[in-house]
Amino acid sequence: MDARHDSIKIEELHPVYQMLTQVIGLEAAVKLGREFGGQNVYFPQLCALTASGRKERDRKIAEDYETGQYSKGELGRKYKMTGMGITDAIKRAKAEKTSSDDKE
Repeated sequence: MDARHDSIKIEELHPVYQMLTQVIGLEAAVKLGREFGGQNVYFPQLCALTASGRKERDRKIAEDYETGQYSKGELGRKYKMTGMGITDAIKRAKAEKTSSDDKE
């Protein structure tokens, strides 16, 4: 850690920076703050880190939704996503299925 941050007490930081510091350390938290300060930043779930992971997750969501056993709100809780994210996942899965059906 550089000398500028030696006197910073973690408990005096904003709660967001406290959480970041616990996960990635103070130096990296400060770096993120400089780069993204004042912005909302979204981190997709790790299963959606790759295109193939996102397609698989979207397919599972669409399959669950099509059973009629889950509302979009319930799926949001199940997959830890927003209602809008669930709606978008279902749309992407349907588009992907239509695209693959067209290729056959």
